[in-house]
Amino acid sequence: YSINANVRYALARKAFNGDFGYTRNFDENRRRLSLGAGSNVYQINPTNPVSESYNKFYALLLNENFLKLYQKIFLNVGYEYQVSSKIRLSGFLEYRHRKGLSNHVDQGFFSNSTFFTSNNPLNNELGNISLQDNKQFYTRFNMRWQPLSSWRRFNQVRRLSNNEGPTFNFQLENGFINQPFSKISLSASQSISLNRLGQVSYFINYSQFLEKPTSFLDYQHFKGNEMDVVSNDRRMFYALPNYLFSTSSSHVRAHIHWEPRKLFFSQINLLNLYGIREHVGYNYLKIYAPIYKQDYHEISYGISGIAKIISFDIVYPLGNWVPERLKLVFRLPF
Repeated sequence: YSINANVRYALARKAFNGDFGYTRNFDENRRRLSLGAGSNVYQINPTNPVSESYNKFYALLLNENFLKLYQKIFLNVGYEYQVSSKIRLSGFLEYRHRKGLSNHVDQGFFSNSTFFTSNNPLNNELGNISLQDNKQFYTRFNMRWQPLSSWRRFNQVRRLSNNEGPTFNFQLENGFINQPFSKISLSASQSISLNRLGQVSYFINYSQFLEKPTSFLDYQHFKGNEMDVVSNDRRMFYALPNYLFSTSSSHVRAHIHWEPRKLFFSQINLLNLYGIREHVGYNYLKIYAPIYKQDYHEISYGISGIAKIISFDIVYPLGNWVPERLKLVFRLPF
């Protein structure tokens, strides 16, 4: 079992924040029970597209703040059950009271003509967002199916081994009381070895709202990027704004990533031995809403292993969703 807790104090609001969590594993980790409670601030986009560490640099030194936050008071319980090596079921129940927040400062260390944007994001479907306080019961049920998965024992510990088998997920989410909603999601993912051609991985997701949400907090948010520095998450859009395309409509997204053994620069033996690797990516988004006449595509080419820790990607968005025609993003391991 594990216990965790943290306490924060918001100077401007003169308020304490914090949360407490308890997790207990049973039956060689086949069953897991979790409990949580607290009051804390969270990103409006639950995919957490903005790194707090990177955002501190942008906010304090460049007067650019990308974090959009809200306050949540909550009490939750979750349970996971590995029925077999191929099927895992999980459920989650949470009571939550959510509140909107506003900025208390407009700039970082240096005063110039640049100011922080509002904590209320802009959205194509809703325009200017104003978060309303609401109380809600939230439930989530998830079923994961890995048809080629099996048990393996390592150091007397039983572990799941899926190798290159696919993973399928079915998820049902519901909100009750204030501002109800209902959503189903289906996804498939896999990492496949191409032998001499390297390795390719994919993630495909389809989501549909059975009952559309009235709160922007319950919209479908995508993991985009508005910075020049990103994490190592491959299931993200490198040039898509974090909130502008959040939606209450059905949508399909796909992320495909190919890591060839040798491509251009990695053909040079000296660079290959040094650790230089190349990769190619393709990201796709289709939103079934009348305001979107085209789908979103972006292709990327990247090099990793520079100075052993630095990577970069050159991203080319297709269509007219974003103003950029070419974007350079860096990846750092922290």
